[in-house]
Amino acid sequence: MRTSRLTILVSGMIADDPYQGGATWAVLQYVLGFQRLGHDVYLVEPVNQAAFNSPETSKYFFEVTRAFGLEQKAALWSAGTQQTVGIPYEFLRQMSAKTDLLINISGMLTDTALTDSIATRVYLDLEPAFNQLWQAVQGIDMHFAGHTHFVTIGMAIGQAGCAVPTCGLEWLTTFQPVVLETLACRRAHCSRWPHHRGQLAGYGSIEHGGVFYGQKAHSLRAFIHLPRLTPEKFMPALAIHSGETKDLKALADSGWRALNPAKWRTRRNATGNSSRDQRRSSASPKAAMSHPNVAGSVTATYAILLQAGP
Repeated sequence: MRTSRLTILVSGMIADDPYQGGATWAVLQYVLGFQRLGHDVYLVEPVNQAAFNSPETSKYFFEVTRAFGLEQKAALWSAGTQQTVGIPYEFLRQMSAKTDLLINISGMLTDTALTDSIATRVYLDLEPAFNQLWQAVQGIDMHFAGHTHFVTIGMAIGQAGCAVPTCGLEWLTTFQPVVLETLACRRAHCSRWPHHRGQLAGYGSIEHGGVFYGQKAHSLRAFIHLPRLTPEKFMPALAIHSGETKDLKALADSGWRALNPAKWRTRRNATGNSSRDQRRSSASPKAAMSHPNVAGSVTATYAILLQAGP
């Protein structure tokens, strides 16, 4: 296996939908994980001009990259232009010519001036089934073209009996990575922390072959009764719109204590008690991402990519 230091460009969404902790972590775990393995890693996030012009978008991007020491390694890029927040576009273009590996999450980076010179261009699928169905069934261009390898966290995709179309592509399967030292929660202090953080809704649901591929809200409804079966407290931190009155009432009636991830954040001291000076809003980037929804090993992803070769 090749073990030399690589230059890696990761493209994914962090700030286009600010303060969504799970989405931010899903990208950061690859950036931080490859760094931890000793590689030179850069991050570029393409956004449209409206998002680029939004002060909240650039503010959050700057906060996140600064929190993890990525200021000189990351760019928020207005797609189709040469405008960036962070490292300049021209630097990105020159750097890409020397890059060994592109990790392109959901094919977000489509600028051929930044991608074509990279020998190994990996399409990373973090929305298994949806990306494939949106392309094959709804005819939405999910930007598969131009990549040399296709990697998914959907472990059954491409396997016998899996109804999800492969779109004619050979998919390598891998677990999502976690850099363990980034986790704020420790086993001894987890009993009163939120169990999950994320959006209750999501992107477009789709039906295929008689199977409905829905969102978190649809899945959670099947388990709405769980708090009634145990004395344990269920405290999900969910970005759920106030207009979703039916779901909010169902959660409350079943004993769930739904927390607003944009307002709630606490850290506990060694005795397990809350301290006023340890309490802070999840508007800070690390607070907003305190509970990543990922698991696995970055080494596994790295090994798969290297074994595949250019």
